[in-house]
Amino acid sequence: MKSANNQKGSLLVVAVFLITAVAAMGIAVTAIYSNASSTSFKSASYFADIARSKYLSAPIKREEEGDDEIPVNFSIASLTLSSGAQNATMNVINQNTVEGSVHSYRVQLGNQAEVSGDVIAIENVTLGNQSNVGGGICTYGNVTLENHTSVGKDIHSHGNVILGANHSVAHASVYAAGDVSLLNGAQIMGDIHAGGNVNLGSNITVHGNIYAGGNVTFTSSNGVVKGNVHSGGNLVFQYRCTIEGSVWVAGSISASSSESVINGNATAGGSINMGWQGQVKGVATANAVDIPITPPQAPVYCPPLCTPKHKEFEVGTQNLRAIWQQDITIPPGSYGDLQLGGRNKVFLSAGTYIFNAIQSGTQPSLYFDLSAGDVTIFVKGNVSFGDQLSVHVKTGSGGHESLTQGNNLRQHLKPYAAQVYLEALGNFSMSNQNEWFGTIFIKNNISFSNQNLLVGAYLSSDGIVSTANQMEVAYVPSNYALSNWEYENCEFGGAGGQHAQINAFNEELITLSAVYDDVIVMDEQQIGNVTTGDMSLLAWVKPLGHTMTIVSKGGISTPGYSLYIDPNGYGVFQVRTESGEIKSISTDMPLNMHNWSHLAVVVERTVSFPYQLRLYQQGIRQNGVMINPNIDLYGIDLDSDSLFTVGAQNNSGSLDAGSYFDGSIAHLHFFPYALSNANIRFFFLDGAPTE
Repeated sequence: MKSANNQKGSLLVVAVFLITAVAAMGIAVTAIYSNASSTSFKSASYFADIARSKYLSAPIKREEEGDDEIPVNFSIASLTLSSGAQNATMNVINQNTVEGSVHSYRVQLGNQAEVSGDVIAIENVTLGNQSNVGGGICTYGNVTLENHTSVGKDIHSHGNVILGANHSVAHASVYAAGDVSLLNGAQIMGDIHAGGNVNLGSNITVHGNIYAGGNVTFTSSNGVVKGNVHSGGNLVFQYRCTIEGSVWVAGSISASSSESVINGNATAGGSINMGWQGQVKGVATANAVDIPITPPQAPVYCPPLCTPKHKEFEVGTQNLRAIWQQDITIPPGSYGDLQLGGRNKVFLSAGTYIFNAIQSGTQPSLYFDLSAGDVTIFVKGNVSFGDQLSVHVKTGSGGHESLTQGNNLRQHLKPYAAQVYLEALGNFSMSNQNEWFGTIFIKNNISFSNQNLLVGAYLSSDGIVSTANQMEVAYVPSNYALSNWEYENCEFGGAGGQHAQINAFNEELITLSAVYDDVIVMDEQQIGNVTTGDMSLLAWVKPLGHTMTIVSKGGISTPGYSLYIDPNGYGVFQVRTESGEIKSISTDMPLNMHNWSHLAVVVERTVSFPYQLRLYQQGIRQNGVMINPNIDLYGIDLDSDSLFTVGAQNNSGSLDAGSYFDGSIAHLHFFPYALSNANIRFFFLDGAPTE
């Protein structure tokens, strides 16, 4: 470790250096440990416990002494449809009914679709016309509600939220890191918390309060806010708009048209001008100081999808084939392919079945005998059923009953879907007008055609779930899943991501002074190098000014990466390739000088271009200014001959004199892989350091 001379008055950290070879990753990392132990990293088993409680309602068995409980602000009580593929869109097609919850990279509900539970996504969520979500929405992207849509519980978006025209309704509160916009006739029955602006169209109603980091603007006439308004920017009225409570704004209050009213008090840091026949019925205070503005609450973290491990099994050699209208009784055991010509009755009894593949023609019938126990099916390849598959269930000493009577599910049979489980390492597909009974866990894609009835739960670990028109889904948790699923990943997108406990840098507290050119330079070029791999870097920072570097390994004039504060106080993460291409992203808002801020950066090569470089502030993914967002970093070498440097910009051994960090840095972590959004949120929730 190298340090500049003349360290007068600065607090130096005595650290012990431990070089650890991480064979699985092929790199060497250095760990810096202070006397205080680090407890902020949670292991894979910890997240698996939490996931099991969220998705399967099984009791949590704590395996790690001393871990604090994770505050579960948003959970999935009944995960019904789940797609694990990176960058996949789950489409719940027109007139589908899903009893349970939906989770995917992004989610789109078609017209008149209904989801009784929650909708969780890493990117955008869109609700088509007249669609309904009975639970809440949580996403790290944007939320758009089109005409006549409704959401029953809170909306948490780390992007923007738009409520469409013609009576879209959010029956609870809205929390957005960005803007919230209500188009004509939209209603929010609770509060609005927006890190950005709030835009209010004609004839809208907000039944609670508004808390905005930016401006609050009535963009059209006859809008009503029944609570109070807190704004970090300006408040602008249009024709005949009403705020029934009081108003506190950091900027000015103005009216672009006439006859708007504030029934309570109005306090503004600037001027107050209500326009013609506009009025403040309470006390109006302009040019105020020390205004008691309540800031918006941030959206909660969205729970990750923890992917179960697929079971390892060996198939048999005996192929089974039933020709047209031939019935077949199959005892439990291991087989090769199962081929059904069509109109076959297939009788299955309690036990475990293993097939190489299953393929069926039209109108097959499955007869499950559950009187002696569960039916568990494993398939190495694909599962494909033709149209009009029917299900018949035997639960006791009597005969089999059809799953439906007319077009209606026999409700007394529904709980028995817990006893049927199918897991396949290929694809799963069903044609039109089919029934399925039990849980489906598929490695690749799941596709359903029109008018299917699905009783159970449906999960793809690495693929996409595609639904079609007029599908009905009734959620029933699986006995097998509750007893046997083990989790290997706690990531959005399922596959990939490791949670080994590797703290390449874990400094409890570093205090640096730009006056004395304080800087820490690691003494091995290999430390912090990512070449063509992924990385994560996290730190609490307390800057005393602007234009300073937090951590660098090149990234400005030479290849590598740099996390710095720009002249306007924004946090910026930038990478530079060997060919000289620059890609960067900044925070949404400037950092608070003299206060602690949590910053995290991620390089992840296998996701879509704009998300390969991610920056987080206070645990929330940022959508600030991006330079060259569409540059693809996949396979691009970020190898740098600069040494990993804390507190200055290091360009191939030359320290930029104008980049020295002035302030404090704590809990600095480097991971040679991409952390999940939820993991970053947990680091933030551990809290700022105490000095």
